[in-house]
Amino acid sequence: MSEFRLKISNNVFKYVIIVVLAFVNALSMNYLMGMNGDTGVYIGTQIYAFTPESLGWFAITVFLLHRFFKKEIWKEKNKIIFAIMFAFLLSFASLWGQEILYNVTFFDKPERMLRGIPVTVGMMIFFVPFISEVITFCDHVNGTISDKDFENNRINDNDKLETNKLKIGSLVYGLISFAIFFISYIPVFLLVWPINIFGDAIDALKYDYLMGNHTTHHTPIHWLILGWFYDLGVKMGGPEKGLQFFTILQMAVLSGALAFFSAFLYKRRVKKGIRITTFLVSLLNPVNAYFAVTAEKGTIGIGLALISMVLLAEILCDFRSAKESIISKSSVIKMIFFVLTASIASLFRNNMIYAFICGGIIIVLLYLIRVRKYLKNGWKSVLALLCMFILTFVMYKGEYKALVKWQDLKTTDQYRETFAYPIMCLSRISILHKDEMPEGMYDRIVTFIPEEAMANYTISCADGVKGYANENHLKNDKIGFLKLFIKGALMFPGDYLDQLGWLTYGYWNPLNSFILVTTTPVIRGQPDGFVEIAYSGIFDKYENGILNYIYFTDGKYNIPLFSWFYRPTIYTWVALFAFCYGIYKREIRKISLSLIPLLYLATIFLGPLCLFRYMHLNILLFGFTLYILLDPESKPKEQV
Repeated sequence: MSEFRLKISNNVFKYVIIVVLAFVNALSMNYLMGMNGDTGVYIGTQIYAFTPESLGWFAITVFLLHRFFKKEIWKEKNKIIFAIMFAFLLSFASLWGQEILYNVTFFDKPERMLRGIPVTVGMMIFFVPFISEVITFCDHVNGTISDKDFENNRINDNDKLETNKLKIGSLVYGLISFAIFFISYIPVFLLVWPINIFGDAIDALKYDYLMGNHTTHHTPIHWLILGWFYDLGVKMGGPEKGLQFFTILQMAVLSGALAFFSAFLYKRRVKKGIRITTFLVSLLNPVNAYFAVTAEKGTIGIGLALISMVLLAEILCDFRSAKESIISKSSVIKMIFFVLTASIASLFRNNMIYAFICGGIIIVLLYLIRVRKYLKNGWKSVLALLCMFILTFVMYKGEYKALVKWQDLKTTDQYRETFAYPIMCLSRISILHKDEMPEGMYDRIVTFIPEEAMANYTISCADGVKGYANENHLKNDKIGFLKLFIKGALMFPGDYLDQLGWLTYGYWNPLNSFILVTTTPVIRGQPDGFVEIAYSGIFDKYENGILNYIYFTDGKYNIPLFSWFYRPTIYTWVALFAFCYGIYKREIRKISLSLIPLLYLATIFLGPLCLFRYMHLNILLFGFTLYILLDPESKPKEQV
């Protein structure tokens, strides 16, 4: 009887603790969401009043804590450590993002930092059990595969009949996938017929191509192709006729890339549930359709980048299953196509090459350290990977130089673009802390960033400042500028961190419910003084049409399920989680495949501002990232 009472008493105590912790989490969430007043799309200051939203969140927190406080969960120490570390990142990001967004600064205010400690801990009460559940789910889907099972399931190259059947099946699967993806883009294509020109594409077509400036400020390969289709249309009777083909080309490239990924999953005998999940995520994401019909510079390159990532996955799978010779004919062919697709893709988004090369170096090191222990030809695989990534960089540089020489392009703003973040940091501390600087430091800064440039300082966008920075001085004294940047970092680290936060918070703030620019697929302007582009969208009453419930205008969401696809945070955190999960599982392939998408994010974090279109690579790779997370991999004994 006493044991029974003790058990009841323990259970009551447990549930009291759970309710109290859930309430503390509610207080933390209410504090953070209370900063945004009534501007939130879904929730405002009253989220933790007696509303369905608040009660639902509280109930979910209680449920997660109940599942978390089980003995079998706490036996897995590595999982608990991973959950706590990742939950801390999410919790602190929630705090920091809200602070800089609504209170402008954080790290230079000790009282805010001190107040942020309990708030961060309070947020972790939800995120720790939530991440634990995600890890448990991924572990369940991944399962465990023995070396013997891996060998039995892989394709035997000597079994020609089986191999040919699988090749034919994957080809048919890919063609069907291509048709479905392409058809899904047609409605929005008709909406913006013949093309949606906005942002940099307007100036690229107008100034660089039509007016003959021919600079490298905007991606040359993009505005050249766009201009050629414009000229083709003029010859056909109107530029819109040619631009229709440009739109169809982009639709075909994105559809082909996603279909290539689908065929790869089929050929590798990936579980049907994973294939269906990644297919639906890619198909139902309205952002992919939106980019397919825009004149945005990165679309074709992003499609090629997905193909190169699938090829990399194929190559690493070949390395893992090879018995005798790692450098097979099929592997060499895949490497050649990787070099071609990755290098050309980087021409459309120059920052992409840094992700490929830096990621490639780390991948080579990972395989050098670990894979050689259980591959009979480990050194050959490492050498092959190294050569592949080196050739990718060499090919990119050669293609870029050839393009510049062929079109006699003028290189402009190269260093102002590269040093956008350092320029912003030095401008910020010059404005806020000029009197605190050592003698001569401010005078040194203004040689790179004149005072008229600092007059255009805007905390969330570097375009105004960097546009007036001294390009020639930056070019001739790069080392001096970087030394000055580092000196400023040592003196005012808080300002540097807050500046980074302001330029990137839209990418990573978990509570961010809007993006900085609308993604409504509506025409925003045309080149002046040249043959006008005639637009004739089929859906004349767009604002009242069915597509208005899928897309949104001025940050107004209509279908919550679809609106999540427009939140940059989901792509950022899933990419980071895939990388961390690979480390947690100690699986080289997961780490390797998640590196490049994560490093691409790092490049846009150093960019001039937060724009949704900048992270198109991570958006298109969303299904691929889920595949990295969910696809099982055998664990050799040497790796355990």
